[in-house]
Amino acid sequence: MRFKDENDGTGFAKSRRSVPLWMIVGAVICVLAVVATVVFMRGGFSAKSNESVVKRVGKHIMLPNETPEVTTVDNAAAMTGQPFFANVKNGDKILIFPKAMLIIVYRPSEDILVNGGPIVDDSSTGSSSIEAAGE
Repeated sequence: MRFKDENDGTGFAKSRRSVPLWMIVGAVICVLAVVATVVFMRGGFSAKSNESVVKRVGKHIMLPNETPEVTTVDNAAAMTGQPFFANVKNGDKILIFPKAMLIIVYRPSEDILVNGGPIVDDSSTGSSSIEAAGE
């Protein structure tokens, strides 16, 4: 008994896959490239970027001998209710030195320090606050 091969007239048997494997692999590679680009642009691979920010800030002010936590302001409008952050803009970097109890706001686009001050630990209320420089 012979079984008839299904083919499309080209002499090749039809594949059961409706999408070729190379198209799936290509799509996955494209998606990974886009994700990597977005993460990189947002500072996701930021160890070297943070080092660069700390180095630039260190040219303006003497910094404590510790590695700061560095974050980027994404929503400045949400921070304007706090006097310390009144002049921040999106893209500004906030450096927090927890051991030294110091916080600095740096604007890389203009290479300026926007604000800086101590983090005051109010043990009586169990909270911390930030004082602006000169207050």
